[in-house]
Amino acid sequence: QQQQQQQQQLPPWRQQPQQLPPPPQQQPAPHPTAAASAPGRPTASPPAPQQQQPVRRQGKLILDLDSHLVDVAVDWGRRGLVEGFTLLGRTRGSVREWGETVMQGGRELKEAHFEGNGLELDVSESGCLGQGFAEMERLVVALKKDIIVTSLCLARCQLDDICTNMLAGALMRNRTVRELVLCENEIGDEGAEALAAALDQNPALQRLDLAENQIGPRGAAQLADGLRRNQGLRELDLSLNVLGDAGAEHLARALEPSPAGACALRRLALAECGISQRGRSCLTKAAASLRSAGAPALALVFEASDLGAGDAAEEPGERFVVACSRAGVEISSADVGIGRLSWGQDDQQMEVVIRAPWLRRRNRGSVAVRFDSRKFWIEAKGQTVLEIDLCDRIAPAQSSWMVREGVLQVVLAKWEPRPWPGLVRPVGASAQQGI
Repeated sequence: QQQQQQQQQLPPWRQQPQQLPPPPQQQPAPHPTAAASAPGRPTASPPAPQQQQPVRRQGKLILDLDSHLVDVAVDWGRRGLVEGFTLLGRTRGSVREWGETVMQGGRELKEAHFEGNGLELDVSESGCLGQGFAEMERLVVALKKDIIVTSLCLARCQLDDICTNMLAGALMRNRTVRELVLCENEIGDEGAEALAAALDQNPALQRLDLAENQIGPRGAAQLADGLRRNQGLRELDLSLNVLGDAGAEHLARALEPSPAGACALRRLALAECGISQRGRSCLTKAAASLRSAGAPALALVFEASDLGAGDAAEEPGERFVVACSRAGVEISSADVGIGRLSWGQDDQQMEVVIRAPWLRRRNRGSVAVRFDSRKFWIEAKGQTVLEIDLCDRIAPAQSSWMVREGVLQVVLAKWEPRPWPGLVRPVGASAQQGI
């Protein structure tokens, strides 16, 4: 009996394949944590509504990925330090078929399931990293050793300059991570200086997201020095930092061609950084000189409304999300048009959470949620970007929504107080047959 109690305390994504229970028949009350990362930025042209319905598979899963970083995330979940974490990838086929293969084929998720398309790990909102150095040290050691994870998202993890310095040291050793998301933290000029030193020695990193931190002109100058010597970074997001015109001028000098070679950047986001027309003009001229020297065009983003445009390249197959939490493991499609979606419920309400980088930089007035008795849809700038047919009825007048810190939270008031078998009603299905 004691052994059974210990087994019940293990999270559903534990790594010991012992006595796997069958998948649950309904979504438990605690809702799983959704990913918040920049890897899920919206596409410029959302897919058709019939292609936007999330494909979901629920149950328990064994993670056998040989990844030091994933092992750390699993341990944090087992110890209750995080509510959950998310794995993302791309399959050449459909997410529905991929999910069935994983959940019916021994319920083990292996590196081969990611089909060589990269493994993205999102452990956003891991507050344990900002509450002492023990867990940060574990993450740093794992980052040095890991050769599996290609994208690491640490958004909203309370990372300060000291934590960033530790991360930068690990980046100098890692040659696998191509994308690092550190947005919405507490990184200042000293942290930017440490990352600039890492850029000097890391040719593998292609995308760095430092949006919404505390980086000023001095930090911009340090990053500019790193960009001059780096030939790998393609995208840098410094939006919502206090760079000002002085920071813009430092970055402009880094863009100018030199005998050592041209800057490799293809996209530089500087929305809401306090840059006046003078600073923008300085950057635009530098980008033009870079182009005239034969380098590929550099996209400069100064407006928050343009941050989501042009981020998603056309790639074959579909993106999938494996969300791991104590509520269970859920496999779903990431191609729902505007980010990543998760949901949870009790007898009275269904809560839907959508997290996307563009939401944290979008004027609330440009986003709206509309309700009907059997569906709801989301509009951005007057255009419908996601429409969901629900598997049961709701009370539109009692349903609500709000946008805060990059999260769209939708609360659906159920017409009848009972559990739903899922959120979405499949095409051609009757009520109470949900996904």
